[in-house]
Amino acid sequence: EGLTVLFEGNKRDYQLFLNQLSREPLPSLPSGEYTWHIPGFSKIEETKLYSPTFQAGAFNWTLLLYPKGDDQQGQLSLYLSAAGSATLPEGWARHASFTLTVKNHLEVATRSVMKRANLDRFDSQSTNYGWQKMVSLKDVISSGFLLDDELVVSAKVRLAPSPQLRLHSVGDRLYYNGTSRTVESGTRLTHGALGVVAGPGEGEYWGEGLQLRFGGGESVSCYLGTLSRERPPPLPGGFALDDTVYFSGNSQAFTSGDRLEFGLRGTVVGPTRAAEGLTVLF
Repeated sequence: EGLTVLFEGNKRDYQLFLNQLSREPLPSLPSGEYTWHIPGFSKIEETKLYSPTFQAGAFNWTLLLYPKGDDQQGQLSLYLSAAGSATLPEGWARHASFTLTVKNHLEVATRSVMKRANLDRFDSQSTNYGWQKMVSLKDVISSGFLLDDELVVSAKVRLAPSPQLRLHSVGDRLYYNGTSRTVESGTRLTHGALGVVAGPGEGEYWGEGLQLRFGGGESVSCYLGTLSRERPPPLPGGFALDDTVYFSGNSQAFTSGDRLEFGLRGTVVGPTRAAEGLTVLF
């Protein structure tokens, strides 16, 4: 079910689904730009470099550069990356179109290499998008891409809302299937709780989440990846939320400073995502 539409400035019309159209004018999509100057390029010994963090919309990003190529000998590889992805909230995601450019310092501007991605979904499984073969190292060195041994790359990022948002409306009843947690307002968000959609997500949840009210309290923003129309299944192994458990595996240390020690006591806060198991707060 859809319509055929002729848009301003176009020569032909397009057939579109109803969920791709709006009767009301739409606000501008959040966007951002960043330019990264990399001095001493020919002397770089690291296999990969991360740019300083920059912001587009409410999200933090970074550029990931492989000066000698990402498994591509003789190529410069360049990617856009979701900054701090390991510490982002459960279920996070963001949709973005972007352009990456390697500047050429010769007078002819068209010598710069620019590549565009129409729309990619960044999430915990896909934190980087870009090109292994951005430009050949031979050209970087000999064709005007270096000025006083400095390489300049840039990014333009434009955010877009998740297509899944159009499937939900204010008043819908959804279950929270993420791990139990306490949000900044002090509201306790419990795995399996039933909430009512109060509106779209805000801030870092823009375009990828919804605000829900649980039990008549304050609205809480949740990523779409932690919501479902169906009640979550029971936890595996006969366990229940808030059960006390003890760690029986080999001791582990994490970069965050957390440690898992044999015999450490914890509390069950939900299921795991990848395989049958539990998420535990120690």
